[in-house]
Amino acid sequence: MLIWLLEEDLESGTKIHTLGPYLLHVPSRIGHNKALDDATDCICSTYLSLLQPGSRRSQLDRRKYVLALQSLRQCLMDEKQALSSNVLAAAVLLSWYEILAENLDNGWLEHIRGCAKLIQARGPSRCGSAFGGALLDAEESFISVEALISCNPSFLDTPAWQTPLGKHRNAHDDNDSYLASLKASNRRVGKVATICFNFSRLIQCVRQETHTLSDIHAILDRYDILRGEIQDHLAQINLDSSNGMKGLGCILISKHFLALLKLDAHLFDFLYLLGPTPLLEDVYPSLQIASTCTKNKDELSNQIKPSQSGVLLSTGTVSSAKRSNTNSSKDLHFRNVLSHSIILDQLHTTISHSATAIRENTLLFKKMNPFGARRMTFFLHMFCQESVKRGSIHTVWKEMGAWLESLNREESLA
Repeated sequence: MLIWLLEEDLESGTKIHTLGPYLLHVPSRIGHNKALDDATDCICSTYLSLLQPGSRRSQLDRRKYVLALQSLRQCLMDEKQALSSNVLAAAVLLSWYEILAENLDNGWLEHIRGCAKLIQARGPSRCGSAFGGALLDAEESFISVEALISCNPSFLDTPAWQTPLGKHRNAHDDNDSYLASLKASNRRVGKVATICFNFSRLIQCVRQETHTLSDIHAILDRYDILRGEIQDHLAQINLDSSNGMKGLGCILISKHFLALLKLDAHLFDFLYLLGPTPLLEDVYPSLQIASTCTKNKDELSNQIKPSQSGVLLSTGTVSSAKRSNTNSSKDLHFRNVLSHSIILDQLHTTISHSATAIRENTLLFKKMNPFGARRMTFFLHMFCQESVKRGSIHTVWKEMGAWLESLNREESLA
């Protein structure tokens, strides 16, 4: 059945190839591992049901899914099979069941985490085969995004994994700007997850008043560099999309705007909690923002320009000696409050822009690739849910969550 689905000329956006190129390696392995056999049968059955509106096969698909999970658990308990490529392939295949069956919930996210742990336990050396490399490529995006959702560093962002991640590509990757951009975006998402983890730790230090200037300077420097890289890549993706990438570009554009949104929202929360304190005299230079003499807001705004990363930069500075001689403590507080207000306003603007871009690309992608759109909207939902749960200060996650709920209601009524 899988061979037929791979060869069948179905409509764009419904081809089983969208589940991952690793599927091309599966037919030759059927009959060698029960977990993979059952997982393949489950996915093919569910996939066919999806192509036949009104079909009564959903209960049968669910039973096949339960059976496939049982087979997978048995293989995972067998030391000789647990780390094999066949077992990993079964786990990866079953991670798609909930997407196809539209039953995405926290359980699916746990399944993704399980796949990530399995890949990590296998280690980089087990990704040497074409099949092992294709499985790694298939899960790289999931692993990076899950790390970003949970604000935990991704093991794929470590030096040991850079060689296998860069080595394994599809046969057509050399001429495929989409897949090349996807790989690059996955790496950046992994880096964003690490910075967000560091931001979360620093926020706790601010609340406990145990933060240091060196820690603040270090994370703001990394933020500015990474944000600039993401913006540069986003500009290239927009160019590629206008030159023919079309729907595929929606995934990349949304992923990059989501990375920007996550970065900026964490910076917003951090600076909001830090507040307009005297520390601003030392903190904001890390963002290339320098305090100036007391001026009205319009005059100060005229001295501010966007940086490479989109964060506000000052075009001029006032020497510390001059400041100390000409400004009272009251003036210093005024400058701090004004600088603090301006940077938060700018961050709010960039956050709102990223959120709007994500919504627009999500709606466009839903028309072009329903399978991919389900995954995208689920991840967005989890981003919103986890960010609110973690006490995010900015309201963007609540607003995005409300929009996703309204979108789901519209679909259910359609």
